[in-house]
Amino acid sequence: MMMVQAEYDLRIRSWAYKYVGIGVMATYDAGKVTLQKSDLNFSGMRQSFGGGLVFYLADKLVFRAAVALGGGEGAHPFFGVNNFL
Repeated sequence: MMMVQAEYDLRIRSWAYKYVGIGVMATYDAGKVTLQKSDLNFSGMRQSFGGGLVFYLADKLVFRAAVALGGGEGAHPFFGVNNFL
């Protein structure tokens, strides 16, 4: 299996003395699964992209909600809560 992933988070608004923040997230993935090592190369990789919202408490990521599209498999929602305490 071979995979390339890129993700970018951008905080777009902060209020309440910078303790609470909202950001946007953009992602790009490309990957390929093969049966033999000799078939691993960058041609024929499946690609997907997505975006979502990110919520911060102080400077720590608390919650993210995103949707990934592409790859011929439809939309895939993702929700995550970080345990940073």
